[in-house]
Amino acid sequence: MYCCVNKIIGYKLIAKDGEFGKCDDFLFEDRPWIVRYMVADTGGFLHRHKVLIPLIELEKPDRSAQLFHVDLTKKQIEESPPLSEDEPVSRQYERISCLYFGWPAHWAGDDLENTISTPSGVFQEPDNVQNNGEKESSLRSVKEVTGYHVEATRGKAGKVSDFIVDDDIWAIRYLVVEIQNGVKDKKVLLAPDWVNTVDWLNRVVNVDLSVDGVENCPEFNPEDPFGADLHSMLSWSDWTNEYIRNLEKENLLLKLSVKKYKKQIEYYKLKVTMMNDAKK
Repeated sequence: MYCCVNKIIGYKLIAKDGEFGKCDDFLFEDRPWIVRYMVADTGGFLHRHKVLIPLIELEKPDRSAQLFHVDLTKKQIEESPPLSEDEPVSRQYERISCLYFGWPAHWAGDDLENTISTPSGVFQEPDNVQNNGEKESSLRSVKEVTGYHVEATRGKAGKVSDFIVDDDIWAIRYLVVEIQNGVKDKKVLLAPDWVNTVDWLNRVVNVDLSVDGVENCPEFNPEDPFGADLHSMLSWSDWTNEYIRNLEKENLLLKLSVKKYKKQIEYYKLKVTMMNDAKK
């Protein structure tokens, strides 16, 4: 199901053994526009306030109760790798977090065995975790990018006001752009494939459309955001139809990947358990 990301920030978080905080933010990659982690605010439950939660540990948001169920215990969360609020999330931190939670590294492809460890016990940073020439993490904050200017090919076209994600696979489907042109203030839907680059230093999203092109994108109604099929709203060009077909293929591939990861996680957790039992 599609949802507006900024609408679910603030939802309560329920661990296996009780409430422990609220959703504070989401971290995503702008290529391929996938949400990777939730930032949880533990609200005093821990001595530190912010914790990174892998999305594979989240159930889908409960919109009626405005909460997320998290498939972890409070102890696992409390003993997870500490998250610095003053620095961006590094690939090194992601590797350590994956080792702790027993979660496959999203950049590791099918080579999962070296990314799996037991999620039980107090976190201790391993001595042998190295970068190995991997590309540095490109995670970005939803709260940070909200408000970025949208720069069209011939001038400023608006500001990013929200993101629409498919919460089955946490893929960002559209950026919501707020337009204030002095004639009619409105919000429109912008497909990620129209984004050329993101200038993080100057807080600008550069798009491959003219100002008129952005203003003529399908209008988004915040009062009834999903009252119509978004795919139908964006069926106004052959190019967009092709983009949607590609999204559907990507959707299927990602769902299959998640199922595969979950099976491999269970296999490696069982393998670790057997190895630990053999040592006793």
